[in-house]
Amino acid sequence: MKTTYMDVFKVKGISSLFIINFLLRAGAWMFSTAIVVFTLKVFGSSALAGTAVFFSGIFSILMGPFTGTIIDRYNKSFIIKLSLFLTGIGILLIPILNNFDVLPKFLFIGLIIFTGLTRPVALTAVATLFPILIPEKYWDKANGLDGVNQEVSVVFGQLLVGTLFASLLPEVAMGIVAMFYFFAIIFVKKDIPSTNSSKDTASNIKTIFDETLQGITYVFKHNKTLKSLSLNVPIYVITFGSLTILLPLIVYNHLDGNEFYIGLLWAIEGVAALLSNYFFGKVNTKGKEKRYLLTGMGISLIGFLLLAFSANIYLLILSLMFIGGTQGLVDVSLNSLRQRVTDPIWYGRAFAINGTAIGLGMPVGSLIAGYFAKEWFEITLFLPIVAATLACLFIMKTLSSENTEINKIPDEMSIERNVN
Repeated sequence: MKTTYMDVFKVKGISSLFIINFLLRAGAWMFSTAIVVFTLKVFGSSALAGTAVFFSGIFSILMGPFTGTIIDRYNKSFIIKLSLFLTGIGILLIPILNNFDVLPKFLFIGLIIFTGLTRPVALTAVATLFPILIPEKYWDKANGLDGVNQEVSVVFGQLLVGTLFASLLPEVAMGIVAMFYFFAIIFVKKDIPSTNSSKDTASNIKTIFDETLQGITYVFKHNKTLKSLSLNVPIYVITFGSLTILLPLIVYNHLDGNEFYIGLLWAIEGVAALLSNYFFGKVNTKGKEKRYLLTGMGISLIGFLLLAFSANIYLLILSLMFIGGTQGLVDVSLNSLRQRVTDPIWYGRAFAINGTAIGLGMPVGSLIAGYFAKEWFEITLFLPIVAATLACLFIMKTLSSENTEINKIPDEMSIERNVN
């Protein structure tokens, strides 16, 4: 029987999940741009901007495996609400303290680190709910819709944050970004299901640290597909990490534009990615994930090449359309593949470890671009090209083709299922 996008929305609780994800992502995209613009406007340093983005991401990476364990063990509804509240507080303190002239650089970085620790918890928790709530036959379409959701949040968030910083004080603009996290709490349902290990096995896995180590072992030792994705996709994501620094600098240095241009260009990339996710969400990726993943990454290279030689606004727009237009192919293939090869009892830890490993590319790319762009800006524009090329080569060599079966685990690592 043929499935449609409307079938996905008939699943109980899925609408609220999409709304939460939209607000989370819009807030995250706004915050990533806000960090750069706020730092450039308040502190006047591209190196500090790169450092801020790096610390925002690197501590998410370090916290990631433990995040997955917490999600697997405890009530998801409470975890999501707590994550949203703490993130909102952390972001809100930045403009408040700066307004009173008590925001030295070290405290600014400290608050960035705090939000880096709290922000990904809700995102990972929501990601684990998709394969729990939605039947497998709808996964490709759900992932396509989720990709559309993400890109709508990019378009909306980037246009809004660009407009806010162009027309308001940096402190006011940053405060509005924080409100997105507080607003998302309203849509978190109390009856969110969980996948927890049973009480009978609690004595065998006594601490969060032990369970986290088991999750790391599962991903990097017992699941070859997740291992390849966790080691190689981050190299590709370096492209977007560097782009968060390079795009504002291109606008400021080459186009003599302001923050509105930055938001508009990100929105154009987001629209292209939105259409891409909508189209490729209709494609059955099962058994073809590796092929589609490499095709999407390979085509995006055209966009990054155009970016490096973009001498005017029209060429820059074309490059961003190429980059965004391939993301649906990459995102749907990546998400569907990791859902298919992961045992449901490991969703929290596996998705958190894989997701945070992939996310490592963002801060690394931003840090490299932030420090090298000041002295070697033209050369730094080639960083995304190198990263995307290496990622394609490594994935081509290490990712098993047409492997869509759940990876089995040794008996000593098995956990009794108890889906509430």
